[in-house]
Amino acid sequence: MIKDRLQKQLISASQKFEEPEWFQNFRLKALKDIDHAPIPHFSKIHYQNWDLLNGQITSSLDLEPTEFNKEIDLPEKNYLIIYGNNLLKANIDSDLIDKGLIVTDFKTALHDYPKLVKEYLNSAFKNSPSKFVNFNTAFMSNGLFVYVPKDLVISDVISVYCILPSDNNRTFAHRVLMIGDVNSELNILENYIGSSKCVSLVEEFYLKDNAKLKFNAVDNFGINSDVYLKRQFELNTNADLSWINGSVSDSNVVNDFLVNLNGENSHADFKAVALSSKKQTQGFNTRINNLGLHTVGHILQRGVILDSSHLIFNGIGQIVKGARGSDAQQESRVLMLSKNGSGDANPILLIDENDVTAGHAASVGRINESQLYYLMSRGLSEYSAQKVVILGFLNDILSEIPLDGLRQSLNNLIERKLKIG
Repeated sequence: MIKDRLQKQLISASQKFEEPEWFQNFRLKALKDIDHAPIPHFSKIHYQNWDLLNGQITSSLDLEPTEFNKEIDLPEKNYLIIYGNNLLKANIDSDLIDKGLIVTDFKTALHDYPKLVKEYLNSAFKNSPSKFVNFNTAFMSNGLFVYVPKDLVISDVISVYCILPSDNNRTFAHRVLMIGDVNSELNILENYIGSSKCVSLVEEFYLKDNAKLKFNAVDNFGINSDVYLKRQFELNTNADLSWINGSVSDSNVVNDFLVNLNGENSHADFKAVALSSKKQTQGFNTRINNLGLHTVGHILQRGVILDSSHLIFNGIGQIVKGARGSDAQQESRVLMLSKNGSGDANPILLIDENDVTAGHAASVGRINESQLYYLMSRGLSEYSAQKVVILGFLNDILSEIPLDGLRQSLNNLIERKLKIG
């Protein structure tokens, strides 16, 4: 009965949005496959009781636009705002559009660029069925679509703001599809703001030969949300990914991150900073697979635990048989400011080839009381002393953020969490 109701809801919404018939069938197949697909298991991340597959509550598919009243410090140009399931505002340089750059919401892309969407959508997940991906495919209400054409090099930052409707009775499902064609370059900043009861976010990225992507993400989900966030990158020959992820949410979040280094000499560098507070749980399952010759995959994760929160870093580096000359390195460190919190840093190396280099480091420790005492003896308050220690601990990553605005934004969000923690 529930499945019949959901099927009717999907058909009705698909017709309302005048979606292509193939995409409506795409949704319905995903709905049918939800029951048969596995739920992914991530070591030490316990999220099975979270509200991540709630198809019984009203989906955001039928969410009507409401007044937008959030204050956002917008750049002068090259930005996109998606509010709920609606494209609120787009300001992209006309010169870039004339050169073939596409930056738009997912609903618009379905109508204007159906061949590109159909060619790439879910391609990364064909051999790895997942209940969460099927759920997102069935119920996605909107999302982001980016295509950078061959040989186009974009030095300016493209900023995207995805605003959740802050309706705690809804499922919010959002999809991102991003393609970097041969010899292209893109620098993008993605921001998530707000909360919904059940949040499903699936993002897939494709970098063709010699494509370069600088991907910066600030995930700032509000309270009373259970969030599943999947980001998966597929890199071809000589493709290069530089990825910085700032996780400053107040909700429960499981981050399912995967990079496949498919092509020879492809390279991925991942850095993450995370703060957990109150009673929230944040879990990171970050995996880089070295599949091609001479590929390089590096993982660096730093996290801080406040109050009674939980933070888990799983770092997985795999070098498959035949991926000669490859390099897999990872480091995960957690700093605890509370006796009531808990943290894990789990390094995993899976090496099936001899002619490679690989290494890992991991630690979980409490804040150095002597450092705090020293700083407080010099006149700092306990809060100010803690902030100095925390920012020093995170500085390995924060200092490498090339965008001044992003670095300042993360500093401000970190300070906010410290004040309410």
